Amino acid sequence: MERNDKQRAKGQHRHLEDDEIDRALGELRVPLSVMYGYTQLLQRRINQGRIHEAYAWLDGLAAIQRSARVMEASLMRIEAMARARQSAQEES
Repeated sequence: MERNDKQRAKGQHRHLEDDEIDRALGELRVPLSVMYGYTQLLQRRINQGRIHEAYAWLDGLAAIQRSARVMEASLMRIEAMARARQSAQEES
């Protein structure tokens, strides 16, 4: 009986980790979409001859940079979870 309880608890813990990883991966999709969107917008404006000054790039570049920071934080969380999972597997 005790072994089944341990296995059940281990399965629940793994399920929670999987949910956290799924959430972190979902958080990566939004900033990645922002980055793609701003790069496409800037490319269109360049092709249409609507960007002549460097200052016109600043808003788009700032948005891309913010999105990259969000992605970096999410990736660091995923990496930490993967290391914790690997450590737990090595201990068992």
